[in-house]
Amino acid sequence: MPDEEDNSSGLEMDMDSVTVVTANTSKLTICDSSTILNKTVKIANEVIYLQERDMSVECGWMQPKTLFTGPVWIFAESIPSWLLMVGSYIAPTADISAVITQESAWFRRHLSSSATIFSSVEALISATCMTTPVALLLQGSNAMVTSTAVLLRRKLAETTLQISSIVAIVTGRVARHTFPWKLTWSVVNHKDYGGVTLSKASIGTLNCPSPVSKGSKVQRTLAGILKFDVGGHQQQVPPSPNTCLEIQVLPRLLREDFTVPSAYSSTGWVRRKLTGAEIGRAMDLPPAMTGGFNTASNMELCHTEQLLQLPPIKLVQAAASALTQVDQMILTEGHTTEKLPKTPLSLHMGAPTVEEQEIQARHAQAVKGDDVPTDFAAWDSKALLLPAGQASLSWKIVGTPFCEAHQKIFTFLRCRMTRQFARNATASFRRYLRQTYPAEILESATQAKGEFKKDLLAGRDALRRARQATFWEWDEGSTIFFWRWQPHIKVDTRDGTPLWVQGELPRFRQPQRMPTDSTKFAQVKAKIDKVRRRIYLAIGRVVSLTNFFPVDKGESDIRLVYDMTASGLNAALWAPTFWLPMAINVLDCACHDSWFGDIDAGDMFLNYPLDPAIRPYAGVDVSWDTIKTLWLHWTRMAMGLVPSPFVACRLFSWAMEIIKGDRRDPANPFHWNKVVLNLPGMQTFDQSMPRVYKWNPLTRAIASDVKTYVDDSRTVGPTQHELHRTTHQVETRMSYLGLQDATRKRRPESQRPGEWTGSITVASPGVGLFVTVSTKKWTKAKGHLSWMLSHFTSPSDRPQISLKEMEQRVGFLVHLAMAYPLIFPFLKGLYLTMNSWREGRLKDGWKMSRACFAAFQRSMRREESISGASASESDPQAPLEVTAAALMFEHVTTLGQLFGAETPSLRLIRGASRLEVCYFFGDASGDGFGASWWLPSEGVIRYRFGIWGREGRDTSSNYREFRNLVETLEGMSVEGGLEGKSIFLFTDNMVSESIASKGSSVSKPLYELVVRLFTLEMQAKCNVQLIHVAGTRMIAQGTDGLSRGDMYEGVMRGESMLSHVPIHIDAIERSPTLLPWVLEWASQLGHKVELLDPEGWFERGHDIGGGTRNVDNVWMPLYKPGTYLWAPPPAAGRHVIEEVRQARHKRQSSSHIVMCPRLMWNEWRRHVHKSADIIFQLPAGNDAWPSKMHEPLIFAVYLPYLHRCPWELRKTRLLVDLERQLRTLLKEDISAAGDLLSEFLQSSRRLDAMPLRKLRTVLQGRSGFTF
Repeated sequence: MPDEEDNSSGLEMDMDSVTVVTANTSKLTICDSSTILNKTVKIANEVIYLQERDMSVECGWMQPKTLFTGPVWIFAESIPSWLLMVGSYIAPTADISAVITQESAWFRRHLSSSATIFSSVEALISATCMTTPVALLLQGSNAMVTSTAVLLRRKLAETTLQISSIVAIVTGRVARHTFPWKLTWSVVNHKDYGGVTLSKASIGTLNCPSPVSKGSKVQRTLAGILKFDVGGHQQQVPPSPNTCLEIQVLPRLLREDFTVPSAYSSTGWVRRKLTGAEIGRAMDLPPAMTGGFNTASNMELCHTEQLLQLPPIKLVQAAASALTQVDQMILTEGHTTEKLPKTPLSLHMGAPTVEEQEIQARHAQAVKGDDVPTDFAAWDSKALLLPAGQASLSWKIVGTPFCEAHQKIFTFLRCRMTRQFARNATASFRRYLRQTYPAEILESATQAKGEFKKDLLAGRDALRRARQATFWEWDEGSTIFFWRWQPHIKVDTRDGTPLWVQGELPRFRQPQRMPTDSTKFAQVKAKIDKVRRRIYLAIGRVVSLTNFFPVDKGESDIRLVYDMTASGLNAALWAPTFWLPMAINVLDCACHDSWFGDIDAGDMFLNYPLDPAIRPYAGVDVSWDTIKTLWLHWTRMAMGLVPSPFVACRLFSWAMEIIKGDRRDPANPFHWNKVVLNLPGMQTFDQSMPRVYKWNPLTRAIASDVKTYVDDSRTVGPTQHELHRTTHQVETRMSYLGLQDATRKRRPESQRPGEWTGSITVASPGVGLFVTVSTKKWTKAKGHLSWMLSHFTSPSDRPQISLKEMEQRVGFLVHLAMAYPLIFPFLKGLYLTMNSWREGRLKDGWKMSRACFAAFQRSMRREESISGASASESDPQAPLEVTAAALMFEHVTTLGQLFGAETPSLRLIRGASRLEVCYFFGDASGDGFGASWWLPSEGVIRYRFGIWGREGRDTSSNYREFRNLVETLEGMSVEGGLEGKSIFLFTDNMVSESIASKGSSVSKPLYELVVRLFTLEMQAKCNVQLIHVAGTRMIAQGTDGLSRGDMYEGVMRGESMLSHVPIHIDAIERSPTLLPWVLEWASQLGHKVELLDPEGWFERGHDIGGGTRNVDNVWMPLYKPGTYLWAPPPAAGRHVIEEVRQARHKRQSSSHIVMCPRLMWNEWRRHVHKSADIIFQLPAGNDAWPSKMHEPLIFAVYLPYLHRCPWELRKTRLLVDLERQLRTLLKEDISAAGDLLSEFLQSSRRLDAMPLRKLRTVLQGRSGFTF
């Protein structure tokens, strides 16, 4: 190794990949070197120009860190780059002392370090009292390093201190003969370690090996560090715009002028100097420091000079590897961009072999017809089963298991039970009257008036219907036993919920039309006669009529839909949006060995009385059944009335609180004592269990629960016995409250029940929890796909297809996609076909780009100016037929393959065993990309990084970000690292998260990547969830630096991957200073703010504050409105928002504030935007939510309803203006934002007291109303 290294000497390069470039002091000019191509020569110049290249990738893994723990002395010139190696190569707990010559103050301001800084070598030595040998780290120019070393050697000779090792990195020539220690020297080149400059450095070591860190084959250039949002002097487009910046230069040339792309030039190019941030990136400064350096260099040019004279950080990292005596980065052979092998696609996601025919045969039809007869034999035989859990005792059945005598006995017992039911209801009502009214009022029942009269009439009607009911059905209908309900809703259950009227009530009197088909006529007549007999339609005042029409229900039945829209009644009424559980919410209460039951509420809407003020406007013409005109009006909430779903589901939710009973009672099948959070990011995260579940300590299992979708309830229990107890309590207490339970529709408890909300849940003990669909739907989907394929004679064919038929069939496939979301990307070809006729579409159905569409419109305008046609006249109308898009055949064929099995596929939700979780970060910056991931079983960080070649040119940053993620996953799959795993993939690109969750994109290149991702999930039998994080988190985690080849940040320096994945930690735990700021303005809502714990999510957040016993000694919840603060971890955000929406559906007098970091936002974003009154984000970087939080904090505020139109404050101009002001203030001064919120919340409590005209003016933002 030579003693000196001349920085002006050339490098050995293969001239197939380089072109010579010369430089002068004013401008860089590119020279053609075609005459020396295909030769290897020694070139002596200051710039190297890399011609067009392919993508270059490096992969590897980080060995467990072996950090240097001994005392360290650092001697540096201006910028102590060694301090950046703390955590990567030097232990954070090491005793670090530093002497910095001509220190740049900006560096230490942006560096968190525990190093002790001394002013001189003498001060350091005099302050040292240790006896442990010290490691010396030197950095700077030859003169500085040599002089410091000489002084050190002399001063150390006067002490007893020993030197354990020395590592020096020197810029420029090394005067070896003047160096006081005999070091082993080697020369390293910045470009060989992934740098963008031609800088060189000499690294000397003593008592440790030469640097063991390998170089990088990834060659970076100046193009990768440039920003295009900087202006300059406009220039013409250079001859080779795609490659003219693919250059590597000496550090001193970074101060010269460059011709670079710019968004602020009409030509797209400007001539300018590099910014301080760009120079910082070229010299490998961490992203957190480039901003500080940019500011410092703008103020004083000396900072730029100092930085350019130092070794780039990548070379300092190479030198630091000598300290640990081991290369922590293990490169793997090849790269991970291989294509996945083509294997048949399947919707089976790790599904076991189960008796799918048996699943379908048991309960293929989710909804039976209303007139289907009761299966008496099934009920009778069930009564003869051995008691659950007693099979091991000496039980035996004497005589014939089942005979006619048994049937008579059971019939007799059921009659006696029904009679006793009516007697109990009568006795209960009498107790209620005696407790509610004094004796003198009860004695004058014949002259009852006021509330007593209403109670008496409603009670007598309810008891009459109870006496006429059978064990199987309420033959004469039902009336709610209002006295057994919560006192808070006595009026709602007895008289009817007051409805919201927002317009003039109608006067519609068009006669009713009946079906001409005799069968349909008879079915309609039977339905109407039934509701007339039950007095749901009654004689009374009629001002306006409504219509009705039949729709098919099942195979041979109909359902009557009462059309309140044509009459104008629905337009005059208003109802809030509300949330209903879906199949995923049942799965939140279940695991692989759960049991399921079904309960069907009879006459769901007709159970509940209609507001008396609306009844005259809900008339029905039944004159077809009489000679004279006969008009009746509705007394119950009819199906088809806008508020009916809201009112019926709201009251049933109140009923469910009584049905579930006291959760603290051990005898209650719904008993639970705590809520368990099992969230990704936790060390104990178990994928075989739900993320949030209630725990029953007696059964040592997930607590029993019930979910209701309108009139269909699904019970869930850990065992068949517990499920039976749960289902029995639900159905008996429904009857206790006067609600109909369609007992004849009951299905037996099963681990493979029938359909519920469109899908079938399958629990396979020891295997997993699955979702599927019925055989009927599966077969229907195959038929639709066959119909589409029948139009094609060849793959290139573009046939004409009926648009209406397509819409109906695609709509059904979308319905199936709720059970099989992996088919979403393959519906794109169908969407493109259906929308190919619309304006702004290309021939293949894709939307034009904005620029393309603008050019198209300009062309159309020129044509119209000649023909005289107007723009409005050129708007196309939907045609009868559309032309198949180019993708349609391919996608229909793929869908046919996915639905090719004879029986429906099972989609795995959770396996019985704990599957492995992979945490993955991916980022693409400029021309580079990187990814790092961690598998707990391996215990090491794996990584992949590189630069784009031709494939990254002229593509959007969204495309590059998403492609990096997809290709890294594909590479992991090829290596066998994905099967059966759940991958939580973190990206700072919001578009990637959005399109991955939707399964589609309007951009063709992005859509193709979505298809690759979903195909990967099917082939690798894995689950991938993209999660958006802030760019600053990506920087702190280290993958942002990894995309530039830097490996000394975040997890690449040894930090825990889970420390950068706080999706299991709530906002208050992460930032203790947050709560006081929130309480300051939230307290203005009128109640003491209550911070809810997980148990409170299911109890106090629903206004429940204990319980009491009613007249029948049945537990009844007590309610107290309040102001609730919900602060869930992001991974539990969906569960909490659903509980908030359910609580608000039941009671609207409380206030709710939800705050959650914007992580996993895609899971609960729609819930928030559909329901919250005020939504705002608190950005990171203030006292309440510091910068280290990275992502903003989402706040969703739910205010009490007004008592007048518009009832809800959300989306009013007043709140839109408030959110706009908050957005500005929260970025500048959170104290002022808190004051604004306080003033508004305090003022909002006065809105109900305002005159109506004044209120409307205020809500429209036109009153000058200030907060």
